[in-house]
Amino acid sequence: MKRKSLAMLMALTLAAGTLTACGGSAATAPAESAQTGTTAGTEAGTENGDGQAAEEGTTAAAGEVQLPLTEEPVTLKAWMAIDATTANNITTYAETPAAQEAEKRTGVHIEYSHPATTATQEQFNLLVASGNLPDIMWYNSNSAKYTGGMDALIDDGIFLDLTDYLQYMPNYVAAMKRNEETGLQCKTDTGRYAVAWMLNVEKEWDWGGPLVRKDWLEDCGLDTPVTYDDWYEMLKAFKEQKGATVPMLTGAKEFYNMLEDLNAGYGVTDDFINKDGKATYAPILDDYKDFMKLMNKWYAEGLIDPEFMTRDTQDQSTMANDQTGVHLFGVWTFPSIFEAKYGQEWVPVPYPVKSEGEVAHLGWQQYEICSDALGITTSCKDPVLAAKWIDYFYSEEGSLLKNYGIEGETFEYIDGEPQLNDEVRKAKADGTKSGYDYLGVALTGIYDWKNSLYGNDEKNLVCYDVWDASTDGSYVMPPISMTSDEGTNYSAIMGDITTYVQECTVKFITGAMDVDKEWDNYVSQIQSMGIEQATEYQQAALDRYFAR
Repeated sequence: MKRKSLAMLMALTLAAGTLTACGGSAATAPAESAQTGTTAGTEAGTENGDGQAAEEGTTAAAGEVQLPLTEEPVTLKAWMAIDATTANNITTYAETPAAQEAEKRTGVHIEYSHPATTATQEQFNLLVASGNLPDIMWYNSNSAKYTGGMDALIDDGIFLDLTDYLQYMPNYVAAMKRNEETGLQCKTDTGRYAVAWMLNVEKEWDWGGPLVRKDWLEDCGLDTPVTYDDWYEMLKAFKEQKGATVPMLTGAKEFYNMLEDLNAGYGVTDDFINKDGKATYAPILDDYKDFMKLMNKWYAEGLIDPEFMTRDTQDQSTMANDQTGVHLFGVWTFPSIFEAKYGQEWVPVPYPVKSEGEVAHLGWQQYEICSDALGITTSCKDPVLAAKWIDYFYSEEGSLLKNYGIEGETFEYIDGEPQLNDEVRKAKADGTKSGYDYLGVALTGIYDWKNSLYGNDEKNLVCYDVWDASTDGSYVMPPISMTSDEGTNYSAIMGDITTYVQECTVKFITGAMDVDKEWDNYVSQIQSMGIEQATEYQQAALDRYFAR
């Protein structure tokens, strides 16, 4: 859902949970289960995401939930990823206060099983191949996904098409219809619903961006840098006036991701971009060439970390030794962390642009849709009840339980707003526990990412405003989906191209390849490797996305 690697960000900041799902054989439209309770509300079917009425039946209006969901206790099996920290403390989410409370309210007992935290994709694949599917399965667009894509999950008989079950999921339907973009992203390319995606309470802010030493800016008599020329003067001043041996720290393992904080102003990245609905491979554009020439100049003048391809991402020794004034990929919690560790004041700065007044078109792009979702498998013995259980976590009551837990036990109301209590926040802060130790119950529903912001230092919170305002994200490719054949062929083409581009990018920056002399050969080589065919696959997927 985001241009940059979510996995990279979460490794640097708070865990936010990311997981996947799969299932069995075609199913007919659901009938009300004898053991499923009736929900209060209107008799008319709830409208589905296409604006058409779902199958008529007794359905609840959004926000209304009649509990328990079943007249007799029912057990459903659910396969979900478990947070790595939480896995050190408990065996299953069934032990968490939130899960136990959910069972009391809904009458549904969840028999959880969890994949190893380091092998979610592998175990997802094995579970699907076994055919021995649980009732409910976790799906994650990054770490537990199906090779054939979302439509194939249904066509291959793994997950049920939820379209006919939306009448039992009025809260999910309402959440999907908050805006057109979210509605598109929740559908498959053929307009079906393979999973129920976890949805943010609102679009997340930008979690990462460039940070600069405020005291160094002041010592050098510089204002907040806006343009590339401003950045050049800043980096030169840090080197010449402050003695910085590494004026700008980039990091190694995520070098190409971090570089996007710089190249956003040129409208390029090391991958495809979306320019007015046209899939375009950015590394062969003239703007990429111009950016390479700029980076080569900065590198030659000692403004970029000379060890940018080998320095470990976690290496902050140059900061500790006052040798760095710019952290290219900072995280929103860094200002207070760096102040505590090094006694330094770091402030966020916007993505650089060519001319003052411009806005970058790349960088972070957040959506309401998350990477986690739950699907109902074709092996589910009571899909109607499963749909109602999932929908509960999109309701006001269910989302409060999922995000904050139990009043008086895990949260209190402060000025009318729920806030996690000191015990939970302290355990999360010192790393002994994660929020999932208390709140692990369902990797779906409404996710209130703001529950981590309460009590945070203002110098951290201001990062969001600065980074968010400096890019509109209009060139970012949306979360498209290729068919199985497209994906296979695309990967076969792009594997070698990506390696070649990354190798040449480093050589252009260091001067091992002359940008002006070698550029035409570089572009010709990429074209000969099949970039035109790869672009056609990207364009087809992009066209389907907008036609959903």
